[in-house]
Amino acid sequence: PTMTEPSKYNKVTARGDNSVTDITDTSGDYSANPTNFDDVISYLMGPYAEVFEDKAHFAAKERTNYISSSTYSWTWDSIDHLHEYHIFYWMNQARDDFHSNITGFSTNHYYDNPMYGVGEHANDHSANSTAIESKINIGMLNKFPEVIYHEYAHNVSYENRGGQFDGPTQEATSDYFACTMFNDPVPNIYDIDHARDLDNSMYYEDYNDYGSPHEVSQILSGALWDLKNSMGASTTNALVYEVIGGLGSSNTFADFMDDMLPWLFLLHFLSENSRTKQGSLSDLGYMQQVHYCFIRLQLMSNSDFFWPLCTF
Repeated sequence: PTMTEPSKYNKVTARGDNSVTDITDTSGDYSANPTNFDDVISYLMGPYAEVFEDKAHFAAKERTNYISSSTYSWTWDSIDHLHEYHIFYWMNQARDDFHSNITGFSTNHYYDNPMYGVGEHANDHSANSTAIESKINIGMLNKFPEVIYHEYAHNVSYENRGGQFDGPTQEATSDYFACTMFNDPVPNIYDIDHARDLDNSMYYEDYNDYGSPHEVSQILSGALWDLKNSMGASTTNALVYEVIGGLGSSNTFADFMDDMLPWLFLLHFLSENSRTKQGSLSDLGYMQQVHYCFIRLQLMSNSDFFWPLCTF
């Protein structure tokens, strides 16, 4: 197979009598004109992502240009680091989507600094994918875009909060962001044992009926998906991102819900005081629409103060 999407944010070095380096733009174009041009090297690195092979050998693409032309281009194919480039492309795409769709992301460490990706060796057909605070590892069999976004979201959340947090909670928020970016409640993954569906009717009272953190996480991610469908992605994305950043040392479903409720109360107050404004939340029946979400999560909260919101 080939990868034909533009290679944006990609370091390119053109060599001749001297070396000239540039970063490709969003169209995959660069400008580097050394004297007596000889060859071009494209590295899987840039301002927002750097990708290595599993043995920590830097993934690079090098070809010699024998054609007398001012333009030089190539594609990434199955023998030229396609797996690593796939990760590199979607990490950069994730960065752009997070920047465009999550209020507050522009202040995150990963907005201006690269995150490292690792592609497992071609002979290691692994389906495992992980996030380790500044690095993601994507198995050869599991290089779906949603998986890369999910692992990317883990590290963005770690940086936002200042560390990792409760397993089911962080799996839920990473699934929420990945699925919302692709507008699909079912993320594509290779391992069917970890399959999830955010368009579900799982309740917190059934918590002990589920096994792994990924399975349990669907209780929270499903409720957040409902909330997104009621409030819109922009508001819900900002809310979830804000709550993650404020989570303390205790960060279970209950803590997440406790931190979310004051923000929802504020949104309700603002909507009630803007009834005359066209398109206000109250005009959309905002609180009524999110009522189902509250019912699904009501046993998660430690607080009784805000629950009158759920009784109208």
